Amino acid sequence: MRSLAILLMLGAEPVLADIARQGVACDAVTAAPGCLGATALFGFDPTGGMVVLGDRLRLAGIDRRDGADRMVILDLSLPDGEVLAVVPLVGDVPLGSTSEFAPDGSVLLVAPHLDWSKITEDALLPQTMLAFDAWGKPIGRAEGLGVTALVDAFGENRLRFGAGRVTLALPDLGDEAQVVVDLAKGLVVDGPVVDGAWLYQYVFDRDRGWHQGDVVAEARYSRDGSPRAVLLRGAEALVLGGVPGVYDREFSQPVLSPDGGSLAVLQLAEGAPGPILLALRLPEGGEVWRGVVAEAKDRPVLYRWSAGGDLVTLQPHPVLTGTETLIVYRPGP
Repeated sequence: MRSLAILLMLGAEPVLADIARQGVACDAVTAAPGCLGATALFGFDPTGGMVVLGDRLRLAGIDRRDGADRMVILDLSLPDGEVLAVVPLVGDVPLGSTSEFAPDGSVLLVAPHLDWSKITEDALLPQTMLAFDAWGKPIGRAEGLGVTALVDAFGENRLRFGAGRVTLALPDLGDEAQVVVDLAKGLVVDGPVVDGAWLYQYVFDRDRGWHQGDVVAEARYSRDGSPRAVLLRGAEALVLGGVPGVYDREFSQPVLSPDGGSLAVLQLAEGAPGPILLALRLPEGGEVWRGVVAEAKDRPVLYRWSAGGDLVTLQPHPVLTGTETLIVYRPGP
């Protein structure tokens, strides 16, 4: 009920700014089948936070439309891309940031990008994380090496929200190992003592995945020259396997549908016209849809499944530089 109230109240809020948008024909931005609708968004740079809330899409990013760059929460209607609300974040929020929403869209976490030039095995940087509610008001802040591990888990559905806290489980350290951040107090209130060497290995030398209940869709990279693969841990199933002898192919960003019956994942390979977004039926991993995604440096491809089985993507526009394209697909028969 709380998430429904948030949606109703946010929908009733006046639009504080507007992101320029234009509906475009599906065939103008994709050759992939099953496109239900496409919208070009101008003056909005996504920072990673993305959640599907019924018939609306909630995004976090930078509003660059009028030259006064600011971090905002953007709500769009699906699948037509109508702008429902643009809510600026209150306070001094770094524009060079990454972000993550709670599953119900009620909390937004924002963290400035780390300075990679200063990161070594012996000198990891403690990360700062800011928290906001759905109206853009600050509700908490935390800093430390434990927060660095927590921020590194953005986009993997690993964080658990509740009672003013954010929790990250650390199963590699044991069944009970975790980092718990109290947002109101700004403290890491529980979790293991970590040192820089351990954190470097845990954060930067691990496979990435999507955690959903007892199942993890995991994109494993090659450490010994073996083919990359996408696995379902918990279901013990191989979804995608690399081709032996072809080491330039890899997979990233697996995302499970809410019912666990579908998986979306990016396939990257030299010689391809761009990253290939695949939709697969589980558990056998049969491909039901694919589409080539336009490439853009430092502009991620974001995608989530709706409860109804549509694949919602936000990706660089294939022609217009600095423009995002919202595309909603219904993969497969």
